[in-house]
Amino acid sequence: MVKLDSSILEIVRELNPRIAGQVIESDTNLLDCGALDSALMVQLVLRLEDKFSIKFEFEDMRQESFRDLASIRNLLTAKYKVQVA
Repeated sequence: MVKLDSSILEIVRELNPRIAGQVIESDTNLLDCGALDSALMVQLVLRLEDKFSIKFEFEDMRQESFRDLASIRNLLTAKYKVQVA
């Protein structure tokens, strides 16, 4: 798993403790596995904005953008130039 994916997953697990023992890979659908719902997705957006000092544009607020860790990572790195050492 990519380091950025681990950082994102850490936030998801903080927001949803019910998935504590669940195996989540970079391509695991976060909605289908119960890790995220619409309310948790909004909280995730706010946490990501705070953590990486970014502001998501309205056009990025689509379910597809937050489907799995890889989709979130791709959005963060490609559009918002987020880098994790």
